[in-house]
Amino acid sequence: MSRRTTARSSTPKTSGRARRASLRLTTKWKKRCPAVVESLDEAGDELLTFYRFPESQWKGLRTTNIVERVIEEFRRRVKAQAVLP
Repeated sequence: MSRRTTARSSTPKTSGRARRASLRLTTKWKKRCPAVVESLDEAGDELLTFYRFPESQWKGLRTTNIVERVIEEFRRRVKAQAVLP
């Protein structure tokens, strides 16, 4: 999928607009990337859950980088402690 297509589909301001964008995306890409479209269809409304929260929280809800960074740091520190006598 092109970056521009996915970026446009992930930025609507309401869940209704997001659903319409999702329908356009799946219609456009169904023949080229059927596995991706099937995966998106299976996820369904779970992908749009963040719309239930205030817009100021959307970025944090859509990304897991913060959580992944904390876990990585925890593993690094535990590994360092295991090396010490």
